[in-house]
Amino acid sequence: MAEEVKQEPQFKVFGADKVKFTVKSVDSVEKLINVSISCDELKEQPEDIWIDATTLEAGVPTRMQIADRVFGIVAQQKIRESDCSGNLSDASNIKNQEQTVTATELEVHKEAMHKQRANHYDPLLTQTQITTIFHEDDFDFQFENLMKELNE
Repeated sequence: MAEEVKQEPQFKVFGADKVKFTVKSVDSVEKLINVSISCDELKEQPEDIWIDATTLEAGVPTRMQIADRVFGIVAQQKIRESDCSGNLSDASNIKNQEQTVTATELEVHKEAMHKQRANHYDPLLTQTQITTIFHEDDFDFQFENLMKELNE
């Protein structure tokens, strides 16, 4: 049985579950890498891409850097292939009607959209206290006092 990989939400890759790519050619003179992409989740396969090797980071696995770009291309292709009939219908409903949106309305909307993301954290910070610790016993004492205050 395959071991399940725990994913941290801030590193979630969107666009596709599995993408295949093949390095077709490497041009050491022009410093370019030609990559073909294949993804079963797409209706139409994207065209081959050329990656400028000078834009890749040294010390980071080239395979993963190429994969990152490939997933980006696939995500864009999925967006282009997605059903946008609802958006077109909504736009048709407000066609030729002047729209007014205040900055506050847009800010509230952006905040609501941000909070819907899986990696949204909303910390509650109510108080800050500066403590000077000279010895580990001081830390224990301060920590115990803070815990008593919080529990009260």
